Amino acid sequence: MKLKQLTLKNFCQHADKQVELSNGLMGILGPNGSGKSNLINGIIYAITGTLPNNLSQYIKQGSEGGSFVQLTFQSDLTGMTYVIKRSLQPRRAELTCVETSQTIRKAKDIDAFLIDTLKIDFNIVKNVLTVSQEDFVSFFRATPSARAEILTRLFGFLELKTARESLRQILVSTKDNSENAAKLKAYRELLAETERSLEPYKNIESSEAIKAKINDNIAQSSKLADLSNLYATVAFFDNQKALYEKEIAEAEGKIQALGTVTDIEQITSSVKKQQDIVSSITSAVQQANEIYKAAEEAFDAQKYYLEAYTELQKLPKTSLTEETLQEGERKYNSLTERKEELERCRDIGKCPTCGQPFADLEDKLTEITKEWEELQPKWFAERQAYYDYKIAKEAMDGHKKIYSDRYERLKKQAAAWLPYDQAKETTELLAEVPPITKSLEWWLYLLKGQIENLVESLKFEQKRLENLEWSSGPAIQNKKTYDMLQYSINLYRKKIEEIEANAPVIPEGSVPAGQIQILLEESKKESEELTRRREEAQRAEQIRDQIKDITLKIEKLESLVKQDEEKLHYREVVSEVCETLSPDAFPKYVMIGLLEMLTSNINYYLSTFNSPFTVRIDNSSTELYCEFSNGETFLASELSGGQKMVLAISWRLALHNTFATEESCGFLTLDEPTNHLDENNIQNLTQVMAQVKQAARDKNLQVLVITHEKALEPLFDAVIRL
Repeated sequence: MKLKQLTLKNFCQHADKQVELSNGLMGILGPNGSGKSNLINGIIYAITGTLPNNLSQYIKQGSEGGSFVQLTFQSDLTGMTYVIKRSLQPRRAELTCVETSQTIRKAKDIDAFLIDTLKIDFNIVKNVLTVSQEDFVSFFRATPSARAEILTRLFGFLELKTARESLRQILVSTKDNSENAAKLKAYRELLAETERSLEPYKNIESSEAIKAKINDNIAQSSKLADLSNLYATVAFFDNQKALYEKEIAEAEGKIQALGTVTDIEQITSSVKKQQDIVSSITSAVQQANEIYKAAEEAFDAQKYYLEAYTELQKLPKTSLTEETLQEGERKYNSLTERKEELERCRDIGKCPTCGQPFADLEDKLTEITKEWEELQPKWFAERQAYYDYKIAKEAMDGHKKIYSDRYERLKKQAAAWLPYDQAKETTELLAEVPPITKSLEWWLYLLKGQIENLVESLKFEQKRLENLEWSSGPAIQNKKTYDMLQYSINLYRKKIEEIEANAPVIPEGSVPAGQIQILLEESKKESEELTRRREEAQRAEQIRDQIKDITLKIEKLESLVKQDEEKLHYREVVSEVCETLSPDAFPKYVMIGLLEMLTSNINYYLSTFNSPFTVRIDNSSTELYCEFSNGETFLASELSGGQKMVLAISWRLALHNTFATEESCGFLTLDEPTNHLDENNIQNLTQVMAQVKQAARDKNLQVLVITHEKALEPLFDAVIRL
């Protein structure tokens, strides 16, 4: 697997970064904080879809347009080039083969393709190929338990631990279920007892057959009830018809008692005519009152207008206009500001702007103060006179407008009101009234007199109407009584016709009314007997259902008892496998073998780097002992900074050589190998990195070195600058 190109969009410090990755020893140079290590985080996320911390911490602050990582690489297994893109926001994934254009878009399908088809081990990628600068030498200074945890993760023993826990869960879930046999015996006894309880109900009909008989009984009872209701309905209609005929006979008797009914059409016409006269005069009075009210409002408005006009005439006229007022205001304000400015100069002894002494300005202040004192009272008086006149003028114009509107409305109302000739004369008089005159008051007086005359006329006509209605009362009452009785007769006759048309008829051959109740009682007793028999049938069916359930449970328990016998052997096998996978068994011997292989590879690279010591890893404590050629032995944590870095690089190369394959994992990253080194050790590291370069060529390995040390730059086959 060879990395070709990496693109970062809004990832950590990188807004939009694209780097080309080549074979051999490649240097990624840049100052601290430039985002070098986050290039490695981008590679990890592109391949595995995971990061050490929460994804939100890797999204560039304030960015827009989404955040993603895209990696182009070539697989040595298939010989094809792939582009994998994983987004952080929104979270999506996509893998495309460049040669075939085949695309996979689901994250779980992409992970399965990388692991199963391209043989990429995510554990190796995260823990061997890409290790952050904080973890570069962490193994050497870790506690024994932490070192054991690191090796367990590297060797893939976490999967063995998970498998062992799964087997333990199987042992728990397949515990001895010997109680199934006891349950089976109890259910067989319950089955025999239940079958005995069914004996009394063996010859009973089914509940469905009894239900059909119950339904037939209900239908017959319903027909009898309907027939009973029909008899009751016919009797009701007959009673109603007899009642209506009685009412008609009584009404006809009352009409004969009235005798001859006088023709009251002429009397009614006279009353109606008098009512129209009273209504007309009443309407005229209402309209006259409305006009009088409108005239009062117009008169009040005229009075307010005259008062405002009088007040305006009392005010002295001023020559000021809106333009001259603004000009005078500006002149007064300017003189006031100049006076206040010279007074500030006097207070501080000099001009704050130009620094001129106040002694040179004192005469100017005296002159301006005198001018201001002469101008102020005169200006204030002119301005107040202007505003007083303006306010009075606006008030007068407002009252004039109200008066004009009310006067015009009054003329329209008066012109429309012509119930009598006198009203026409009054309207003509009003039309001649000028806008401002005392004639309106005189017109009000005339209108009030007309209204009083109308009211008197109304009282007179109302009295005539009362006398007319009183004299025609008995004849009208007889006519009303006759009309009411005749209406009642017609109404009852119509109802009788409706009864004769709609009354139901008893079908021929129907059961007599006297026998219906007897038959209903017999049907009720039969229904109760059928209900009792149905309950017994339902009880029998419930017992049969219980027998079926018990039979099914017996069959299931028989199967479980047979499975218990098989599980006993299965538990023994799983228990043996669990013991084999315990930490003191198979994993222990595998770890010893892997540690020996790892030690051999470390010493190989140490010899390549001309190191003066070799390493030995203790199988029990996983401690690294460094044995020098002079016979001295030191712990790895006791080495100098340069020696630790040589050991760390050898450790990384050995891990890659031990666990990674060239086809699936043909690259390696070294993050800040110059950390904690002085200048001499950096020079020594330069020689070591030259040998790393040669080792990378020999192994066909792609090595990415992240550093801010420019001394290493000449060694790199290619350089990426940040």
